[in-house]
Amino acid sequence: MKDPNIEASKGDILTEVNSKDTHYLIYLEPYPNIGNSFIGALLTHSQINENIPLQKDHFFIKDENEKEYDVTFDNSFVSNHPVYKKINGDSFKKLGQLTAKGILFIEQNIAPYIQQFIPHNLY
Repeated sequence: MKDPNIEASKGDILTEVNSKDTHYLIYLEPYPNIGNSFIGALLTHSQINENIPLQKDHFFIKDENEKEYDVTFDNSFVSNHPVYKKINGDSFKKLGQLTAKGILFIEQNIAPYIQQFIPHNLY
C-alpha cells in the first residue's frame, strides 16, 4: 500500500517495505491537517521507557481468508506514546491486525494523541 490514510484500517500492523528499520507500527488514524502523515503506535518487545504490555487477545492470528499473519502476539509491548509517521512515498505492508479489544486498549493507554505531540517524533 502507498498511503495508509487511504488503504489501511485502524489496528493494522504495518511496516515500511524498503526501510532499513524493521519497526512495526499500528495504524490508528490520519494526522489532522497534515495529509501525508498518520498517527500510530510502535510495537516492540522492549519493556523499557514504561512501554505497555499487550495481551494475546489483542491480536488476530489469521486474516479473513484464514491466512496466518506474520505479526501476532509475541510477548509484545506498545510504546506509551503515539508515533507520528510521515508518508514519504514508500510502500507499506500489512503484517497483522489488532482485535477490537486491542484497538480499544491502545486508545485508552496512549490517547489523547494530539496533546502528547512532540515535534521530533514526526519522522
